[in-house]
Parts: sequence; C-alpha cells; structure tokens
Amino acid sequence: MPQQTILPQHPARIAPVNQQVWTVWTMLLWFINTVYDQFAGKFLVGGAIVPAGTTSVTVVHNLGVPQYAVILTPYGAPAPGGTDLWGLGSSAGSGYWVSNKTSTQFVINLANPAPTGGTSFDWMVKAV
Repeated sequence: MPQQTILPQHPARIAPVNQQVWTVWTMLLWFINTVYDQFAGKFLVGGAIVPAGTTSVTVVHNLGVPQYAVILTPYGAPAPGGTDLWGLGSSAGSGYWVSNKTSTQFVINLANPAPTGGTSFDWMVKAV
C-alpha cells in the first residue's frame, strides 16, 4: 500500500495573505529537509582518469552503502588509431567496465591500455 505524506500544516483560505505565504514557505522547507535532502544524499559524482599505459584506476567515494549503481561516461575524443571504448567498433577486445565494488570504492577497467594523456571518465554512484 502506498504511503501518504502528511505535511506539517495546511494553509487556511481565510487567513491573511502573509500567513498563507508563511505556511507555504514552511511546507517547502519541510519538503526540502525531509524528502529532497534524503534523495539527494543518495548520489555522488566525480571524475577519474585511467593513466596512460594502464588498464585500470581505483575510484574512492564516500557514499558508504554496500549496494549502489555506477554510471560511467567516457569523455574526450578517442586518440587517432585508438580503440573504441564502447566495444562496438572494429577493435576486438575493447571496452570498459566496473569491478571490485565496495562501500567506499570501485575500479574502472579498460580492455586495452589507455593512450597518451589517459582516458577520462565522469562517474556517478547512486544508492539502490
């Protein structure tokens, strides 16, 4: 059965305008404190670079929950003659993935060593 959120107060239609505004304002603050802050606290974002010539990098975060999802987005143009990070191109054995997830870190892996300058990723972790 779905839960119903009960707001702390209800604006009275016959109340003066300033009281109605104050009531709406306090309800908005209540929503931010009890609903939004808890939701926003379940996400963390950052960036990581797999150094040139290596195939992995460990990313440390402070989400602190054992169950979370990792979303990765590689950015920057691929090096000429480089491998296809998505694993969909003509280069066999290309791609990237996440491994070794713990409550405070995860590892970004590449199938082939990163090119000169490294391979950059934006990442987001979300508690599930």
